[in-house]
Amino acid sequence: MFVWNRTEALMTLSLEYYLRARALLLRNHIRLQSKQVRIPEDMQQKSGMLQRPTTQYYIYVHKDDLEQAQQLIEQMGPELDPMEGALSW
Repeated sequence: MFVWNRTEALMTLSLEYYLRARALLLRNHIRLQSKQVRIPEDMQQKSGMLQRPTTQYYIYVHKDDLEQAQQLIEQMGPELDPMEGALSW
């Protein structure tokens, strides 16, 4: 594809945000590459009983498309905290 000319457009821990950003870029005809990197257990923060494996999601685009990709991702809005609003009393 474009291994030597790619640059990172997004890094997130949220699968939902990653998938939304990826779909948005593809709808706008921006070629991309992506990768998922599993964070080793010894490097994860322990936050209680419901610990899930954590994965980092990356999206790379051609350096000429970086500005357009960043604008589209910004228009999508900020990444939401997955725990925000999850617990309500």
